[in-house]
Amino acid sequence: MYSYWPAWTTQSAPPRSHTVAQNGLIRASARGEAGSSSSKAKLALGQRHGALAQGLGEAVCERLVHDDAGQVLSASLPDYALPTAAGMVDWIVGNTVTPSPLNALSVKRIGEAGPIGVPPTIVNAVLDALSPLGIAELHPPLHAEKLWRAIHEARPSPAPTTVA
Repeated sequence: MYSYWPAWTTQSAPPRSHTVAQNGLIRASARGEAGSSSSKAKLALGQRHGALAQGLGEAVCERLVHDDAGQVLSASLPDYALPTAAGMVDWIVGNTVTPSPLNALSVKRIGEAGPIGVPPTIVNAVLDALSPLGIAELHPPLHAEKLWRAIHEARPSPAPTTVA
């Protein structure tokens, strides 16, 4: 008989993300514990990075686009935005080892911090950055057009200039 309960783990993506304005890089942190995964450290790290990429995609780019008639316009991979290695966040990934006493490998599940913790972390970081403009609410995905519109709607219109 197999049970999932011995494999529960804890993961977090604390809101310690920031944007470096000069070059647009984003640094973010995530922490997790997966039992004794040290023998498969690279595999566990790869699993974490994949899960973090999934959360990033959910937060900033993945969206279903359709026209007025309901026809899906983003039904294929060329039309559906996914995060790539070139656009990936510079993650700081930490690990806490807490072996599970309930299975022979002492391992637990891994990767929950990405799709669960990353989207609200990124949205909160963006809202924090945009709060001086009076922007208090945005719903993911926070794609470039949505951010551009929010910023331009929040900025006061410049006073018209008269050329003499």
